[in-house]
Amino acid sequence: MSLSKPILKRIGRVAHARDLNFVQLVKLGGVDRRTAFRGAVLRDVDMRNQDLSGFDFSGTSLPGCDLRGTDLSRTSGLTAEALATARVDETTRFPPDLHMPLSQPRPPLEPRVLGAEHWWLLATLKGHRGFVNSAGFSPDGTRLVSGSEDSTVRLWDAASGALLATVTGHKRWVYSVGFSPDGARLVSGSEDSTVRLWDAASGALLATLKGHDGPVSSVGFSPDGARLVSGGHDGTVRLWGAALGAPADGA
Repeated sequence: MSLSKPILKRIGRVAHARDLNFVQLVKLGGVDRRTAFRGAVLRDVDMRNQDLSGFDFSGTSLPGCDLRGTDLSRTSGLTAEALATARVDETTRFPPDLHMPLSQPRPPLEPRVLGAEHWWLLATLKGHRGFVNSAGFSPDGTRLVSGSEDSTVRLWDAASGALLATVTGHKRWVYSVGFSPDGARLVSGSEDSTVRLWDAASGALLATLKGHDGPVSSVGFSPDGARLVSGGHDGTVRLWGAALGAPADGA
């Protein structure tokens, strides 16, 4: 497999000196798909309708590249997941159905076109003193909750990004957080092996649910808010009655 001649010409014309090796390899037809484009600068390259399966694009810079019409659903090559580590900017043209992660770098105040949507960085919420492992919106979209390796759960105003409350009580890292369907309660799971239920308005602790024999990595409410589910490093999934914090029948 090789790229079309127009692409070769465009690559050859804009390639930096350190990129000449992969251009020569493509021209010779002896392409090592794992290394041919890795770390290369592909500027203004038209990749539409190209079979890019099998190539490793790790660290590749793609400014001005046209990826529209490229099949990004393959398990190898230039997949949507691989693009999360590639260097792109506002000039990179994407397929209309591709939504890039918000963590992708972008120039300040410049929109990135994601299909029919435009995304701007609205705020950077600072306050945690460790990695943030989980974050989510309240059901009405007015608040955010986050859990961190600083052992805290924090509440934020979704419009301004202002810190509303810092909820403390966990003894180790917080792995997972979430709102109840009515937005009145919070649930958190921690490395301290507990699931904790909090009042979302005051931050008061409502219940500490013990039973997991190891870190709790995932928590969530049932759609009616009457039960909680948790998953832990002990290999178990546990179901709890959210009203009292007691294990549900059969748990």
